[in-house]
Amino acid sequence: MSPIFAMYLRMVGAKIGKNVFFGGRNTISDPCVVEIGDNTLIGGGATIMSHLGEDKLVISKVVIEDHCLVGAEALIMPGVHLKHHCVVGGKSLVTKNKTLDANTMYGGVPVKEIKKNK
Repeated sequence: MSPIFAMYLRMVGAKIGKNVFFGGRNTISDPCVVEIGDNTLIGGGATIMSHLGEDKLVISKVVIEDHCLVGAEALIMPGVHLKHHCVVGGKSLVTKNKTLDANTMYGGVPVKEIKKNK
């Protein structure tokens, strides 16, 4: 189902690169403000949110660059930017407006740096 899901997301406005794999049961809210780069894997049950209700409705772009891995059941909130070769562990929470560095592994609730990759 991954290629069909990626095709659906493209049809509704998401910018999805080549060789993007979705593990299944993924939720992408507001796909028109989501960008996912080439050769990226989004684990099963991961959620990417582009909107949030606080005192008002907040809609903010989510960018996941090339060669990233988002673990199963991770939650990505609005305004997040994952740079090249970034890894987010399973069941992790990336809070709003965070930028995660390239070549780095993150995990936890909320995420924190685990280690730099070479």
